[in-house]
Amino acid sequence: MRNRTAFTLVELLVVIGVIALLVSILLPALNKAREAAHRVACSSNQRQLVMALRAYANDNRDCVPLGYLFSSRWGSYMIRDPVQYGTKPYLMLGILYISGHLTDPKTYYCPSEIDERWQFDTAINPWPPETATTYCRAGFGVRPMVQFGGGSGGTPPLGVPAGNKWPHLRDVQHNALVTEMLIYRPASNLDSLATRHRTGINAGYADGSVKWVPRELFNAGYWVENILALNANGAAIGGVWYELDRQY
Repeated sequence: MRNRTAFTLVELLVVIGVIALLVSILLPALNKAREAAHRVACSSNQRQLVMALRAYANDNRDCVPLGYLFSSRWGSYMIRDPVQYGTKPYLMLGILYISGHLTDPKTYYCPSEIDERWQFDTAINPWPPETATTYCRAGFGVRPMVQFGGGSGGTPPLGVPAGNKWPHLRDVQHNALVTEMLIYRPASNLDSLATRHRTGINAGYADGSVKWVPRELFNAGYWVENILALNANGAAIGGVWYELDRQY
């Protein structure tokens, strides 16, 4: 008669326990490895964005599309806004898209982002930009140097910087040009850095370098009202972008 062998209940529980233990040990390491890969991809995307800005400047008399929406210096992430900007809806990084200097869509986004507003091609942030009936947002923001034109009846002209003047690349040499989303509103429970790398940000500089900046270096100045403070001559004197510049 053939002997039959089978797992006892105790043995089965032991196997399940061992598997659970291995998962608990390996999962944090896998998550850490995945985030490390995302951080590298994020850095690469920012480097490509900076190089595209440099190429745009080379083709357009040193001018670069660095700016922000209305008075909101944190609002530097918009690609297209047909609601407010009518017949000239492309803004900031959107200028690189329509000029053909950077057409790879995923380059405009950080792979670590979990908020759908700043992810690639979601229900509330569709791609390509020209198909969006509302907003198309990038996952990164550019240096908030000049305010883009107002809404449907506004002056200056729609979709162009205030005074119709682009900033020049030569004016921001050695400064940060592109970085992660910078929005902090405690009253609304909104912290854009908490939805991706958490411990810091990548920042792309005018020379094409990208640096990892630990969050604690600018935590004290991380407020919507203090993204970039300028003096009467337009020089940075405070805020997050000022701290990023100091890391160069």
